[in-house]
Amino acid sequence: MPNDPMTAVARYVDAFNRGDADAMAAQCADPMQILDGMAPHVWHGPTAGADWWRDVVAEGEHLGASQYRITLGEPRRVDVTGPHAYVVVPATRSAPSGG
Repeated sequence: MPNDPMTAVARYVDAFNRGDADAMAAQCADPMQILDGMAPHVWHGPTAGADWWRDVVAEGEHLGASQYRITLGEPRRVDVTGPHAYVVVPATRSAPSGG
């Protein structure tokens, strides 16, 4: 399905796993919102993806972790209404060097 929001989520995660912040940003709509267990927990607006990435890298440096990888679980909710989508998908972040 070309407008399946999970396609964009999967592409974003693939880019994250490669450390390609530009490819991550290319998957983001404006407005975008990211909710995460990591502080500050919510990122929104046109720079949400880049801001979140910056905070992930900073947290990794603080924890002595790098080479983060995300593994997605099965989506719990995918709602599409016109051009808008709401996606809830469990994700696990790991780092082979700690964190």
